[in-house]
Amino acid sequence: MLNSGGQASETKVDPTIRELLDRAALELSEDNIGANFPDQPLLQAEILHTVGSTYLGVGAYEKASEFLRRAVDLRLQHRGAGDLETLTSMRTLVLALERGGKLDEAASLADETLTLCREQLGDNHPSTLRSMTYRAQAYWRVGQREQAVSLVEMTLERYQSAPGGDNGDRLNDMLVLGDIYLRVGKLDDAVALLEDVHLRAQAALGDDHPLTLKVIAPLAYAYNLTGRLDLSQRLCEETFELMKTKLGDDHPKTGEIGSVLLIAYNSAGKYALPLAEALYDMSKVNFSDDHPTTLLRLNNLGQTHL
Repeated sequence: MLNSGGQASETKVDPTIRELLDRAALELSEDNIGANFPDQPLLQAEILHTVGSTYLGVGAYEKASEFLRRAVDLRLQHRGAGDLETLTSMRTLVLALERGGKLDEAASLADETLTLCREQLGDNHPSTLRSMTYRAQAYWRVGQREQAVSLVEMTLERYQSAPGGDNGDRLNDMLVLGDIYLRVGKLDDAVALLEDVHLRAQAALGDDHPLTLKVIAPLAYAYNLTGRLDLSQRLCEETFELMKTKLGDDHPKTGEIGSVLLIAYNSAGKYALPLAEALYDMSKVNFSDDHPTTLLRLNNLGQTHL
């Protein structure tokens, strides 16, 4: 579908996902996409969304935002604001903006997306519930704790009464809601919800599914905050090694579980300098020098040196 980009002499025998994405991105520039896919704006939007989502998955948040903005613009223009695919692109862009540190813009877009879902689809539509989860997370990110908790509880109540089984979307949203409970200090509620999500994800998806692994970082952190240090450390060590194998050493999710492991080590008084150094190096690969994650890990490195 897309040319490989670059000369044959520049092509690696075994390129990484990021390298393949970057090659595809050359063919999808604003100058090239119309020539490659003439008079097919919806196909262009679908491809841009896919590439943007994949950039998001590998932690390239600026590139993800760039492609997702273009997908949103095309879908708004050709499908309208109430279309499910448009709303999906808008939600995915919210995630890319959040993870890239553009919190105010993410919160504004999350609010716009939720409003559109409620107007076009109703309060209990799965897309509306997903947008409620994203909006609750955006509230927390910008420091609006009470609004975040209120929306979490409303969303959980609606999920409990909504039809459907334990699919990935529902479990992921419940994970996000449990993480918000954790971040605002509702530790008992966080542990109960995250343990429930972990068990349900294991049953529905398997022990090594990315979503099952994704639950571990907030659950282990909750255990750490509630004094269960041995359990937190054991969960983190097992999952950290598994994520390095499945996702790679530099993947943001690998770094996330590594950060919780660092907290567990420090809480238990264990030597943790090599891990702190590795996490800081990861952040320099995935984030800018002034990104909150980079600054936090630099501070953690300094504290570990003490």
